[in-house]
Amino acid sequence: MNDQVEPFSIKRIKDGHIASPNGFYAEGITAGIKSDKGKDLALIYSDEPCNFVAKCTQNQLKGESLKWTMNFMEKNEPFRGLLVNSGNANTAVGAIGYKHTEALASTVAKKIQANTQEIYI
Repeated sequence: MNDQVEPFSIKRIKDGHIASPNGFYAEGITAGIKSDKGKDLALIYSDEPCNFVAKCTQNQLKGESLKWTMNFMEKNEPFRGLLVNSGNANTAVGAIGYKHTEALASTVAKKIQANTQEIYI
């Protein structure tokens, strides 16, 4: 196996944003997670399955939503949607947290016509 990474460059899109590439969409809302009434829930999604790269915590205490996502990342599964919250770490919630994560993923998947396993939380 070759561990060499081919050189590449990142082109900055002037005045671009996360949904600038064709087929990508993003939305943020106020879901009431944060007490300051600011936007605290975001959805980023794509028309087509995509590769996904992330750096996750090395902490032993991982939230159930992160465990959900890491499970698919470790299998190199493509993603279509990423649901992100702000103001809540989602840790130390136990097995019910995994069920809630799965329910969230299922709901998002239906909305964007994706498979539940293509939704990272």
